[in-house]
Amino acid sequence: MEHGHGLLIQALEQLRPEWLTRGGITVLEVGSSREPLPNQDSTRILARFCQERDWRFTTCDMDPENTARAAKLFADMGVDFAAVTALGEEYIAGKRKAFDVVYLDAYDFDHGKHSEQRQQRYEEFLGSRIDQHACEVMHLKAMQGLNRAGRRRCLVVIDDTWRESPDGPWLGKGPLAVPWALRNGWSIALETSEHRAVALQLDPLLRAPHRHLARLLRGAWQRVHPTDDTGASGQGLGAPAIGPDAEPAGDESDADVLQRQYAKVVDRLALPETVNVLEIGAAEGSSTEALRQALGERLGSYQVLEGADIAAVEDRSLDLVLAQSSWSRLSLYDQYRYLRDLRDKLKHRAPVFVNGLFVLGAGDGWTWNRFRRRMHQVEHDIPGDYHEFTSISTLTEMLARLGYEDITIFSHGFLARRGGLVLDQYHAQLPRGMDFQYRSSLDDWLSSGTAVPGHLPPVRVTAAPSSSRLSRARGSLREQGGKLKRRLR
Repeated sequence: MEHGHGLLIQALEQLRPEWLTRGGITVLEVGSSREPLPNQDSTRILARFCQERDWRFTTCDMDPENTARAAKLFADMGVDFAAVTALGEEYIAGKRKAFDVVYLDAYDFDHGKHSEQRQQRYEEFLGSRIDQHACEVMHLKAMQGLNRAGRRRCLVVIDDTWRESPDGPWLGKGPLAVPWALRNGWSIALETSEHRAVALQLDPLLRAPHRHLARLLRGAWQRVHPTDDTGASGQGLGAPAIGPDAEPAGDESDADVLQRQYAKVVDRLALPETVNVLEIGAAEGSSTEALRQALGERLGSYQVLEGADIAAVEDRSLDLVLAQSSWSRLSLYDQYRYLRDLRDKLKHRAPVFVNGLFVLGAGDGWTWNRFRRRMHQVEHDIPGDYHEFTSISTLTEMLARLGYEDITIFSHGFLARRGGLVLDQYHAQLPRGMDFQYRSSLDDWLSSGTAVPGHLPPVRVTAAPSSSRLSRARGSLREQGGKLKRRLR
C-alpha cells in the first residue's frame, strides 16, 4: 500500500495543477523518514518532487537522528532544503501564513505492532511510550496551528487516517483532527482507501465568510456612494474603505493579490534602483514572497525580524521597512520602540509602510466592531488571538514627534518617511499642531497618489504663573490680611 505522500502528489496534480508550473510553493513535512523503505521514503520522494519544480521544502521531526539523515540527503541532492528538529505541532504554532502544502505523518498511531526500539525513542524524547490519545491530540494541535500557518488554499494530507465506511468514524491519526478541521474552515479534498490517508484543503468561504460578505457590502456601498477623486465619499474622513481589493486589518491577502499591491507600492514610493528591505513579522510568509517578486532584480538585502530588538541591523542601511498584518500584534509601546529605533537604521527619506492595523478614529464600522468584540473577550476572560488597537491621533503624534515626514494614514495602516533626526527627550507642546494626509483605502491612494489633508490643532494650555508672579501674589495677600486684622481690632 502506498502511503499518504502518494495521495499528496495525486491531490496536487488533480486539484492544484497550476501550482506545478509555479515556483516558490512552500511544502512542509511533519515526520521525517526513518529508513528508506520502498513506498515509505516520503522525505526523499517529496524532496525530489519539490526540487523538480523549484519549490521550498522543510521536513520536521522530534528525533535528531531522523533530521540528520534528512540533512545529509539534502546535501547529497545539492538543494537548500531545511531539516528542523522540533515537535511538529510546536513548529507549526510559531508560523503564520507560511505553508502552501503540508504532509502530516508524525506521532504514530497505536496499532500494537511497534518495535521496542521505536517505543524507546518515544520514551526518550516524549517521556512515554506510543499512546493513541497522544497521537490524536498531536495531530489536532497541528491542524489547529495550520489555521494560522496555512496560506490561502493550503492543502494538507494526514497519513494513516481513514474511515471504514463513508459515514463511519475517523480512525488512525485523525479522529480529533479531521472533525475539528471540517468545523473550522477546511473541507475534504480527496479520500481514498488505496492510500489510507485524507487530503484537506483550506476553503476561504468556510474559513472567513465575513470577508466575502464584507466585499459584497463594500461593492454595494460603492455603487450607491461613488467616491470623488480624493477618495472622500462626502462622509468626511470617516468614509469606509470601499476599494474593491480592500482587506480587513489582520487578515493577510494571498500572495498574488499582495504581489500586485506591492508592485504598485514600489512604483508609488519611487524607491532606489537597489532596495534593502527590513520586514517586521513572521519569516517566509505571503508578504515576504510577494515583496521579493515585486522588487525582482532591484532587491538588495532582505531581512525579516520577529522581535522588537533591531540593534543587529546596520545603521543607515534600509530603503524600506514593511509590516504586513504583524503591526496589529504589537503593543503601543513596542510600536513606539520600533518607530524610535528604526530612525537610526533608515536612510534619509526612506519609508515605513504598515498595512494591517486596527485604527480607531476613522469611522470604520468593521474596526469598531472588532474593538467591541475585543472588549467582550476581555470582560468574559475569553482566550483568543488578540489584536492591538491605536488611533489616527496616536499614530500621527508618535510619527511627528519622532521626526517622520509625509505622514499618510489609511483606515488600516500608515506610511511615513524618515525625516531629520530629533532627540528622544522631554517634548514641549507642538505650537502648530500636527499635519497628516488621510485616505481610507490604500488601493485608491496607490491608484491616484492623492489624499485628504488632515490637521490636529495644538492644545491651548493656560500658562502657569511664574515664581515672581506667585511671590507678588503672596505678598499682596499678606498685606490684605494685615489690613483686615487691624480693622477687626
